[in-house]
Amino acid sequence: MSGLRTPYDVAGERMLAGKLDAIRDFWSGFAQNADAIDAAFSSGANDILALSQDVMAPLGDIAPELMWEFGPSDRGHSLCITPEWRSALRPLARTVVAMAPDLPRWRFLTARTDNSAEMFAQNFQARFDVPITLERIEVAPGVDRKVQMTGVGTGSAEALGNQVLAIGTYLLGEEMDWAWFGHVDAKVVKAGDFDPEAFRAEFLSVVEALKASRRDEAFKDADPDVREAVLLKMDGAVGRLDLFTFQAPESNYAEAALLTTRFSSENHSRFGEWFLFLRVPRSPETPFDEVSERGEIEDILHAALVGAGLGGLVGAGHGHEAVYIDLAVTDVDRGLAVIAEALSERAFFPEATVHFLEAGLPEVAVPLADFQQGRPS
Repeated sequence: MSGLRTPYDVAGERMLAGKLDAIRDFWSGFAQNADAIDAAFSSGANDILALSQDVMAPLGDIAPELMWEFGPSDRGHSLCITPEWRSALRPLARTVVAMAPDLPRWRFLTARTDNSAEMFAQNFQARFDVPITLERIEVAPGVDRKVQMTGVGTGSAEALGNQVLAIGTYLLGEEMDWAWFGHVDAKVVKAGDFDPEAFRAEFLSVVEALKASRRDEAFKDADPDVREAVLLKMDGAVGRLDLFTFQAPESNYAEAALLTTRFSSENHSRFGEWFLFLRVPRSPETPFDEVSERGEIEDILHAALVGAGLGGLVGAGHGHEAVYIDLAVTDVDRGLAVIAEALSERAFFPEATVHFLEAGLPEVAVPLADFQQGRPS
């Protein structure tokens, strides 16, 4: 895989146990039939659906919930293998596609791309088997720096909400869905005709406004002693159910990091930073009874990441069972190695775990010791 790895790649490696043979078998079978599928698409053969289903059936041995879809591409054809809304399977889908062979006339994708507005109503009904009853989708910036959408039209509020998500993903693509779709609401009124291009333009305009509202500096350039902080008092949060206080520089980051399972780093950084938190259990040996004890660890981690030019401290909190330290890293592998090295001599090191905030990853807990350089993961 080219370029820097993401938290999804790190998590995907840990989902491969018992699946590698199934993935290799799937791609071996696909490669053997790639020319036949190409020829069937090119000629418009009547048996293309049956052939496609037979070739793709072994994907179910990897994970029955993974979806697939053929389409055109700049190389000829595309095959998208996607978890759709099952975000917990995004790491696995990425890993499956990363293992794909390089085949002439084929491009492999992990997310459905956007579609044009041409023949929108007919294509939408053919794909989703429901008529469009929306008149418009109102868009606005959300408190978590995602796009809040309200569907206005006829029918039940639930049906309108489902149409908002389906239309949004169809017109904007799954990558935009995963990164920027926020809270969805509905207003039931007498509907007119839906304008897909107007919705696309308004949505992308809000995305640009949200991008512009992100921090003006990377966390590696921030001074943790002078940053403005928002202190939240709460009991329970995503991935840290025992949390009772949390401190962060921005309320929209705190809201998203603690309260949503659809977190996206892209919403909170214009510098390519990924967000994660370190969970350190409290024990008789390391009770963390004083906030200053946690602050010492925060300072060590911030200095180590800033010194390496890889990120910095974002926020931190105290829980009944553990303390939590949020960090930003621009290079996941190198950043985690720096974090592990900085804390390797601490008594709590063997029990500390790394948690990524991206959608689908809150339940993934990786021992910090796995990221020690020279140690097999």
